Amino acid sequence: RSLNQTDDLRYGIVPEVFSYFCCGFSGGMFPLRLAECASVCYISVSMFKDLIMAEKENHNKTNARRLLENASIPFRFYEYDAADGRIDGRSIAEKIGESPDQVFKTLVTQAPPGKEYFVFVVPASGELDLKKAAKACGRKSIEMIPQKLLFPLTGYVHGGCSPIGMKKQFPTFIDETAILYDYICVSGGRIGTNLGIDPEALASFIGAELVPLIR
Repeated sequence: RSLNQTDDLRYGIVPEVFSYFCCGFSGGMFPLRLAECASVCYISVSMFKDLIMAEKENHNKTNARRLLENASIPFRFYEYDAADGRIDGRSIAEKIGESPDQVFKTLVTQAPPGKEYFVFVVPASGELDLKKAAKACGRKSIEMIPQKLLFPLTGYVHGGCSPIGMKKQFPTFIDETAILYDYICVSGGRIGTNLGIDPEALASFIGAELVPLIR
């Protein structure tokens, strides 16, 4: 039978979930009745739960995560609460329970006067040595890009910039201390996510070099 509005409320069916099943639903005040959906007669509570979990899983699949999965590269997936605004490397390390030596930040730089870009991946516990960075990429000098250029260049925002899955794969260098660990953690490509990955597998996948980069 079709469910009326009272049934909808009693069974805990909400418009957000209903919209997946109801053809043509466009966010009205109330969910459509099942009778108005082509050939749908009954949807169990477990099906709704599975749907919600699947949608959450799909939301967490950032481009970086998808690329690793498609390449069959093993990784660990971390989520952390960013509501407090603490998204610097050390804070992220604390939130995911890893050492700041093992959690790496992704920095995008340019060789003056610009339009030549390089990516450096260094531990949260250290600072990028610009002289070492310039030497690594064979340039006289290197400087950080203006923050306003980060998204147009990479497709990522500050605090969620991953070395994996940028709009364009720029020459990338990873600090050599990464090889001291079975895995290092880098941004998952969205604020609130991180990926743990074998450093050599990461370097191979993105075509990066392992070189000394920190002070």
